[in-house]
Amino acid sequence: MLPRQRRLTRERDYRAVYDRGVASRSPAVVCLGLAMDGEPTRVGIVASKKVGDAVRRNRAKRRLREAVRVVWPEVGESGWHLVVIATPATGTLDFGDLVEALRKCLAQIGVLAPPPATDSP
Repeated sequence: MLPRQRRLTRERDYRAVYDRGVASRSPAVVCLGLAMDGEPTRVGIVASKKVGDAVRRNRAKRRLREAVRVVWPEVGESGWHLVVIATPATGTLDFGDLVEALRKCLAQIGVLAPPPATDSP
């Protein structure tokens, strides 16, 4: 789990990201990001009732927290508020695929550098 200073904890922070942030969607995850100059990068994880009952929502959030922890070294130290939203597929998708979907979404909103293009022969 990320330290408290790296997590979004206030409703107004979430609301700012929802209202003014940019979004990227995949079947496994939705990422919203808002550039915040001069502030540390912070992240919040959300799972609505659309994901399922409490057991499924908690599983999805645990998986997303771990995926964020895996990707975190690639995220810039400052400048972003991020909201990562679970989908019904978050709890059942292979973990490696979930991490790649998260990486792709974060790259699309500009948090990560885009993955290098591979030349196919």
